[in-house]
Amino acid sequence: MSFADDINKFVEKTNAKAEKVCRAVTISVFTDVILKTSVDTGRLRANWQTTVGEPASGVLDRTSKKQKGEEGGASYNEVLKTVQPFAINWLTNNLPYAKVREEEDGMVRSSIVRAERALREEVNKLNN
Repeated sequence: MSFADDINKFVEKTNAKAEKVCRAVTISVFTDVILKTSVDTGRLRANWQTTVGEPASGVLDRTSKKQKGEEGGASYNEVLKTVQPFAINWLTNNLPYAKVREEEDGMVRSSIVRAERALREEVNKLNN
């Protein structure tokens, strides 16, 4: 095996780890926002839309029967299927009252703060 082969294997391994961290942190933040979203009728929670490249437009006609903090539902499952590493991933909620709920509950703000901790945890996993 040549030195170049060793370098190529190192680069492949490093890229795979970076992709894993990038995807895991994005999923962690997005699902955290969804799980922290209030559930009155379930409409606000179900209208989180995950897209790649540009934010979603429009409002979805769906509701979530999951309670605050409970995993599952269409929005939650969409995150798991859609998020791509090293891409611009969007989590959008176009309901008119989403901004008011954020101001009152802080589900996005607190999830962003948590992102730094999640990133640190994922990097530590790779170093072990």
